Amino acid sequence: MTKLILLALAGMLAGCGAAQSRPDPADPRVAEGGFAYRSAFENYRAFVEQPAASWREANEAVGAAGGHQGHVSAQERK
Repeated sequence: MTKLILLALAGMLAGCGAAQSRPDPADPRVAEGGFAYRSAFENYRAFVEQPAASWREANEAVGAAGGHQGHVSAQERK
């Protein structure tokens, strides 16, 4: 059991030694990492006010559809 732990530890240490070192970011001769800035708002669409329908027209449209979501009769859900 002790040998297994020592082998695992030696393997981890060997892997650490093989890790590549990072180039100095302050060195102007180092190539750019390929990262580009992308704004979180690049596909933003501004809010556009929708014209409001009269309450009577809205009620008639909901009634013609069979009721509001969650209030539709069980027969119309099928």
